Amino acid sequence: MKLIKASFIAFLITMIISSFILFFTLDIGESPEKSDVIIVAGGQLYREAKAKELLEQGYSTSNKVIVSPITQNQKNARPPVNDDIVNPDNIIAEPVATSTWTNATESIKIMEQHGWKTAIVVTSDFHTRRTKMTFERAKRNKDLKFIYISAYPKQSDYKNSYLTNKNNRKWALREIYKYWGYWFGLYYYVDI
Repeated sequence: MKLIKASFIAFLITMIISSFILFFTLDIGESPEKSDVIIVAGGQLYREAKAKELLEQGYSTSNKVIVSPITQNQKNARPPVNDDIVNPDNIIAEPVATSTWTNATESIKIMEQHGWKTAIVVTSDFHTRRTKMTFERAKRNKDLKFIYISAYPKQSDYKNSYLTNKNNRKWALREIYKYWGYWFGLYYYVDI
């Protein structure tokens, strides 16, 4: 009984220390490379603004962006002029995703349908670590390459990371529990 109790306490201490370290290392964004397509993992508008910036800089050789999730009706209902969003003509709508796991699996299906092998995945800075783990697991042993790009809220010309943004710091704290859930393979239970 003492061994079980000691093991549990050691596990708990390890998880707390690891979570503390994880909080400060959630942003693992990379430098962009030319890819077949850009994927926006749902969520905040500033993610799409970053995708638009990358698209305009020529990082998508197909000139397409998969927005996951977005329905065809949402895509068509967008305002024709908005500096922060991708032109609807450049969007491939992915309407099925309900979580980071299904963002990955559904986006990979679209990539396979088009014969694409490389993608830039744009998400919030605090979400890049879990997004990378998820896409790498979802691709299994398929010959696909992903580059993970951090998007930051627009406050000014400087990088406004989750560590300095009060609202995103709250999201980052939630991200810790979701990261561990995904790490243990609980994809269908954590994002509910």
